[in-house]
Amino acid sequence: KLTPNYLNSPELLVRFLQFSKTPQAAAIQTLRFKLKGAQKKEGKKHWQPIEAKQFQTANPLTMTYYEDRTLGFLWSVKQYRLIQDQKASYQQLMFSLFPRSQKQPIDNQWLNWMHLLASLPWAPDLVFLPDLSWEQDDTQENCLIASLQVDGKKISAQYAFRPNGQVISCSCQLDDISELNSNLK
Repeated sequence: KLTPNYLNSPELLVRFLQFSKTPQAAAIQTLRFKLKGAQKKEGKKHWQPIEAKQFQTANPLTMTYYEDRTLGFLWSVKQYRLIQDQKASYQQLMFSLFPRSQKQPIDNQWLNWMHLLASLPWAPDLVFLPDLSWEQDDTQENCLIASLQVDGKKISAQYAFRPNGQVISCSCQLDDISELNSNLK
């Protein structure tokens, strides 16, 4: 449950909430993204089309993300990320008419939580997650760090802001980066 209390928040966070009109507006209950684009991986010459949809609700806190990537002729990968009831899950399915070697899908709940934190510019009410703590980033100007504890691990998200409070970048990190790296190999 989101609890709107930002009076003791860092000044940058207050500016972000004012920029997003959060104090004056009703809380965002549901958010839906539709994304369509293409990605090109390093060392590859072809672009891979991507279509994705993301749905979020604030109460109860839920995120569903579906992605469909076309890797080649009659070959696609579908990914599902879900956060519901404070639990995260992930599924990846590969479809092809031709036999291909498949990598084991990554089952990493931390990526789901990072994905949720990265959607803050479109869902400013996430600022009020009760388990999210905010602090000024002393190493960079106009940056805040949000920390979230999930199953004994700490996820940190660094947000950079314009002076008016608009978020311009987000970078997430797991405190035990070795666990994340071992799952990405």
